Amino acid sequence: MLALIDANPGLTARQLARALAETPPSIAAWVERLQARGLIERRRSVRDGRVQRLLQAERVVLAGLSGAERSGAGDADRTAAQGCAAARTADNTLMQR
Repeated sequence: MLALIDANPGLTARQLARALAETPPSIAAWVERLQARGLIERRRSVRDGRVQRLLQAERVVLAGLSGAERSGAGDADRTAAQGCAAARTADNTLMQR
């Protein structure tokens, strides 16, 4: 589950449920647990405030970076955020297949 969220930043719980062939309520329970442990974050969609996007928690991402990479993490976050729209489009295409 974490690997899917990491590979598809901005994935919704519904998309995650579909990808794992699970029901949305069971995924919701897992998402709650992962968020409580600080492993993932939920962020409201800019386009639709009802939708929450799932992302790997920043502290988890930073734990895997070297010191030099951590110092530029803000720049990387901005670049990743800009790439999220393209990734969501690709995710939607994959989920529909």
